[in-house]
Amino acid sequence: MLTFVRWVDNIARLGRIENTIEKVDAATREAFHHFHRTAPLGGRPVINYPKNGVDLYSDELGFIQHIDTGRLEEWAKENDVVVYVKSLPGAFIHPQRSLATIAQELKKQCWT
Repeated sequence: MLTFVRWVDNIARLGRIENTIEKVDAATREAFHHFHRTAPLGGRPVINYPKNGVDLYSDELGFIQHIDTGRLEEWAKENDVVVYVKSLPGAFIHPQRSLATIAQELKKQCWT
């Protein structure tokens, strides 16, 4: 009987805007809590992007869902370059938005 009462209560709350706002607020706070710890993706913040770098763009519209930083690092080492990620997961991408800049290793560091 208690399970039935809880079920009816949940059904009654589905249409209430306050209940929906509370759920969205809780989910958003949880997502931002995790974002601050993982935002740099193991990298370092960049102050200046190199002028001799090559920018990478996407041919498609969409949202970045994941960046394989391990594979990106491996590729950069194999090719003796530095990859400057400009668009993080969650970013909306389009053909005019630079995803990353690739440049040869610089003597002067561009990050803090």
